[in-house]
Amino acid sequence: MMRNHSHQLLGLAGLFQIPELEVSGNKLHDALIEQEYKAIWKELWQLKRIIENEQYDLSEEL
Repeated sequence: MMRNHSHQLLGLAGLFQIPELEVSGNKLHDALIEQEYKAIWKELWQLKRIIENEQYDLSEEL
């Protein structure tokens, strides 16, 4: 299930051209495929930091 969500995240990151989100999303997706739980945890926290510390105005993109 998480792989499906990470795939959706990658699509949104590409659509809205947010490269740092795309990089971390790719790392998360790879870790999920390999079932590397330490890497999964690390990337989830990285995504949390990216989302909380960046202010994205996506209204112009739609």
